[in-house]
Amino acid sequence: MSEWIRKIFGIGEARKEKPSDIGSVVEGVTPHTHCARCGKAITLGKKFCSDLCKRGEGKGPASTMFWILLLLMLLMLLWGR
Repeated sequence: MSEWIRKIFGIGEARKEKPSDIGSVVEGVTPHTHCARCGKAITLGKKFCSDLCKRGEGKGPASTMFWILLLLMLLMLLWGR
């Protein structure tokens, strides 16, 4: 098999390093985490990007549910014709 297939499937070599919580470091990208509420990139050690997300007023499940319901209502109007 070619070398890249061996790398993809991990054939012939054991994993040399354990996976970390941070993940693999990519050159040129500062180590970061993501906001638990909206997903925006933030510095390590923080859970939320702002007080707005900490209070729960940012994007989230309620906002997603609104758009799903709006889409369903529009589909019902189109199918009702």
